[in-house]
Amino acid sequence: MREVLDFMRELSANNNKTWFDANRERYTRVRKRFNGFVEELIDGLSAIDPSVEGLRVQDCTYRINRDTRFSPDKSPYKGWLGAFIAPHGKSSGYGGYYFHIEPEGDSKWHNQLVAGVYMPEGPVLRSLREEILDNGAEIAQALREAEGFTL
Repeated sequence: MREVLDFMRELSANNNKTWFDANRERYTRVRKRFNGFVEELIDGLSAIDPSVEGLRVQDCTYRINRDTRFSPDKSPYKGWLGAFIAPHGKSSGYGGYYFHIEPEGDSKWHNQLVAGVYMPEGPVLRSLREEILDNGAEIAQALREAEGFTL
């Protein structure tokens, strides 16, 4: 992953189309390496969570281009690579596993592997809140017993 981080660090310093086009072949290699890791991650997670079995890398990964239409930051490319491995893919609305790789810098995220649900719709959010309310003590105990996890 060193090659991936090195490329992303250079992209963050040169976030423009001219630089990216000149380094497109390198990006293709980096993307292939990242996608290989995501494929291994999908296979490994499938062993403990059959609901993600059979997902393809493209079902879970995000494009490098940023949507700059409504952003004050007009940088054309993201400074990170990420994959959300969830039943039926990243846009399904289901909870899943998110892998994020980003060189250290201004962002607080850097590299991480997390599990959960992102921006759930109203009924799902209500259900999650009720589950936490009904089982808060058990959830808190599980977090205390889990090494390396924070809430």
